[in-house]
Amino acid sequence: MSGLFDGYEPNSKPKPTLETFTAAELAAMDLPEPRFACAGLVMEGLSFLAGKPKLGKSWLALQLAVAVALGETWLGETCERGEVLYLALEDSKRRLKSRQQIALDRRRCPPTLHFATECPRLDVGGFDRISSWLDTHPDARLVIIDTLAKVKPHRKRNGDVSAEDNDAGSRLQALAFKHRVAVLVITHTRKAPTEDFLEEVAGTFGLTGAADSILVLKRDRQATEGTLSIVGRDIDEREMALSFTHNTLW
Repeated sequence: MSGLFDGYEPNSKPKPTLETFTAAELAAMDLPEPRFACAGLVMEGLSFLAGKPKLGKSWLALQLAVAVALGETWLGETCERGEVLYLALEDSKRRLKSRQQIALDRRRCPPTLHFATECPRLDVGGFDRISSWLDTHPDARLVIIDTLAKVKPHRKRNGDVSAEDNDAGSRLQALAFKHRVAVLVITHTRKAPTEDFLEEVAGTFGLTGAADSILVLKRDRQATEGTLSIVGRDIDEREMALSFTHNTLW
């Protein structure tokens, strides 16, 4: 016998619904503008710096770290001064000290530039340790992870590779937005060149799809000239001509 209460469950929870807002409510919202670690180049959120091995990506990133820590310029653009965490996961302390001396070029060592040469993979404590550092450094403006391969979660057996990449990227993006910092992740490009430089970033589109901006560095072996291609959600697409000097600086 059917009745009024057919299908009724007395202790059932209300079904979740979407949180929506009207166009008028959106227009009235006071939303802060995104913060830049370096104006027009590296912004709040998740960015990738990609390029072939041994072409100077780490030097470029270290110069950015120094510029933000000192509140100087990087590639001709103004950096917002703040604390920086550089995860130099492919370097020893000895090599890092030597590189720092070159990058500083007789300037004082900034106490706002912090290094680590070890970090667990993101899925086994890495996220938590980076987040904990940011919790205790509210003036942080930039986190650099050098390189992605050192912290990327291991593949799951029979897992969806693109979904796993997107999950890792999305969690890094959420971490960046929570603390209002720029997270710059260094990775490699594919061996085969393509017409679209975005397709050259190693990994799946699930990874790059989570990024707010992507920077691709190119330079021929033994050449001193290179290019940096940049695209982002809140950054104008551009290509910059760079010069790699004799003392390994851009």
